[in-house]
Amino acid sequence: MFDLYAITPERSPDAIERGVALLLTAAEPARIAVLLRAKHLSLTERRALGRALRTRTAQCGAALLVSAELELCAELDADGVQLPERGPSIAQARAELGAACLIGASRHDAAGLSLAAAQGASFATLSPVFASPGKDEPLGTAHFAALTRQAALPVVALGGIEPQHVAGLVRSGAAAIAVIRGVFDHSDPGAAALAYLAEIDRARVALRDS
Repeated sequence: MFDLYAITPERSPDAIERGVALLLTAAEPARIAVLLRAKHLSLTERRALGRALRTRTAQCGAALLVSAELELCAELDADGVQLPERGPSIAQARAELGAACLIGASRHDAAGLSLAAAQGASFATLSPVFASPGKDEPLGTAHFAALTRQAALPVVALGGIEPQHVAGLVRSGAAAIAVIRGVFDHSDPGAAALAYLAEIDRARVALRDS
């Protein structure tokens, strides 16, 4: 799996590619997965951007996932796909993309996590943990922890997460941390990513030693 899930922001293709390049150059790419989520772009633009990101991630050992589009995932030979609750099923994705494909399921509650595990998802994102623009009421760390403890698959924390939140989320069972603004709104995405990874490492050491 990965430790940091970097989800592309709603920007121009050039800006997204620059941000990902800075991220992968400065941070630890083998611990990072990039999710191409660019619904604001045309299919032609997403394909071109996807090819550019696939080249960059493959060169440095980072994973690339594609949001929802199974055909584009296969075309890019991406490492996986992130599925919304309403859209292609996990079974369909597994049949089309193969057993080795990472399949992430976007979930928001206990029932969703349970169904994702039963259907064979590789992991689930659980959101929003903290307040995020345009999203529902945040779960908060305590509720996130309760849901994660019951989950039968790795859970990735998503939504409004800053580096200072990471320790509490790792203690709560988060398998990885997903970010958008926390990395791509930063003047130095690589340095921002390193800050998250450092917090993850500190929290895991503290758990191991406790």
